[in-house]
Amino acid sequence: MSGVALESPVDPADYPLPPTLGIHRLPTVMSGMRRNIVPVLHEQFQRFGPTVRVYAPGIAEFVFVSRAADAERVFISRQDIYSKGEEYDIPALGLRTGLVTSRGARWQRDRKMINPMFAKRRLDPLAENMTRRIVAMTERWNRIRDGETIDIAKEMMRVTLEIAAETLFGTDLSEAEIAETGAAITEVLEDMLLIGASPAVWVSAALPRMRLDSAAHGHWRYRRIARRLRQLDALVQRRIDDRRDAGVSRNDFLAMLLEAEDHKSDRLTHREVMAQAVTFLGAGHETSASGLSWFWHLLAENPAARRRLLDEVDEVLQGRLPTAADIDRLPWTKACFSEALRIHPPVYLAMRTAHQDDVLGGYRVRAGSTVIVLTHEIHRDPDIWPDPTSFDPSRFLPGAGKDRPRGAYVPFGGGRRICIGSQFALMEGVLIAAATSQRYLLDSAPGWAVLEEGATTLRPRGGLPMVVRRRGSGTHTASA
Repeated sequence: MSGVALESPVDPADYPLPPTLGIHRLPTVMSGMRRNIVPVLHEQFQRFGPTVRVYAPGIAEFVFVSRAADAERVFISRQDIYSKGEEYDIPALGLRTGLVTSRGARWQRDRKMINPMFAKRRLDPLAENMTRRIVAMTERWNRIRDGETIDIAKEMMRVTLEIAAETLFGTDLSEAEIAETGAAITEVLEDMLLIGASPAVWVSAALPRMRLDSAAHGHWRYRRIARRLRQLDALVQRRIDDRRDAGVSRNDFLAMLLEAEDHKSDRLTHREVMAQAVTFLGAGHETSASGLSWFWHLLAENPAARRRLLDEVDEVLQGRLPTAADIDRLPWTKACFSEALRIHPPVYLAMRTAHQDDVLGGYRVRAGSTVIVLTHEIHRDPDIWPDPTSFDPSRFLPGAGKDRPRGAYVPFGGGRRICIGSQFALMEGVLIAAATSQRYLLDSAPGWAVLEEGATTLRPRGGLPMVVRRRGSGTHTASA
């Protein structure tokens, strides 16, 4: 029965529970979450099929799904009974109650207030700021020898953090602030993951008068998260104080957060502004950086695709820097980035709580279960994506994929809770790809095995060393 696409209404009582991993296998799954959950879950899907249940009586019930029809049902057609639940108290340790983690009426209010910040008329002027940061990155590369190896994952993390900071604050961060902020965000996100993977936290949360958030706050790593959040709060507060002292009006995201109001003329509280700012800095830049790292790796491994991208960039831009107006004029570049997000989706899973009994993949899902949609598996389903691990950007050229199921490509989630920053991320990705490719080629480092690591995002394990060459040097040209 697995893999059956169902239409509402259905009677869940008519369907069996999914293949279930016994409680004795739970330590294996939890250990995988601490190290690299992607291969652990792939192995379970290979063994039990596309729907797998992990059940620890009285503690937790997880249902892992890996088919596009299930993603469509959870994110879109039945999204009213699937919402972010208590499981998001773990990300909220570091991201607080920003848009990623807030729920219910609070999320609906905040989303309506913040939506205008991500309208196209607001995003397009940001392209100039983005290209300025990209140029600064490539100018740093001018100081290294041609053919030298650098960690592109680290470079993408830095440039996306600089873009996020300038978008939020309207000003650059100092070198010291970049280092401190990057280290703080990395540590917060990693500690969040390790707290969520702690069996002790889940067992404690099942005790009388305990909840998941209170159990998580008792973990020793939360104290480190709290210390790092104070550092990030201080950064945001300095920027707020600076603009108040200067009496200068700005058009950045922080100004919009401070001025945002709903239909009742209610404004975000100071605490809410801080939460949204930290969410934008933390969640926004790491996902983009991971996606771009995979983009450069895949482009280096597929010379024909790279030749076409370089030719397109040269022909369309004629040596000038790209603007927001060029995004749709660079369809192959945009398709390459989209294909990288398919093969290696930075947000490789998404969680929702089922509030009613339902049916997914031909199996009964009980109310209260945490449903985990494995984007990584869905994006590699051979029934939808022929030769799924091959890099084929033509899948995302204009007009392609019209018959593709709605749940087949979900790098930003779907439905009402689709990532509010998806268009920002796409614009950023295309601009970084195009502006960097105008000046440099990135080749795979000899002898380095590039492996996935499913941490807070899906990233290259141990970084991504790549050889940097100026355009036209050696044997590489726009048509090489």
